[in-house]
Amino acid sequence: MQTMNIQWSTEQYFAGPTEADGKTMVDDFARWQVIAGKRVLNADIGNWTATKLNPNRKTGLPSQAARGQDYADSLAALMTQPWFIGWHWCAYVENTGRGWGIKEPWDEPYQDFAGPISAFNHAIYDRVK
Repeated sequence: MQTMNIQWSTEQYFAGPTEADGKTMVDDFARWQVIAGKRVLNADIGNWTATKLNPNRKTGLPSQAARGQDYADSLAALMTQPWFIGWHWCAYVENTGRGWGIKEPWDEPYQDFAGPISAFNHAIYDRVK
């Protein structure tokens, strides 16, 4: 029987929209990383705001632009940690079951959200030098 040497652990974490929420997320991951003794991949993260399809979604993020900034702030806080190896974004296309996405239900990106994410991701290697 062959054994696998897993070098990372996966977690699911949806932080709130405040700076304190972001710090709590980093602190929680740091604590879990010590317990697991492995690097961390956030396997499911996302954020949301009210949309045409889901007008009652409330999280403290008032707009798609605020969602984009929250994405950048959350990822920037984790990128500096030596145990952090990445994350998977939850929900590509908004639907009635999920309630949020990078694209609206009619297959158009939320530009105020996707634009800042794209800019942040394009500069990500410059940030980690």
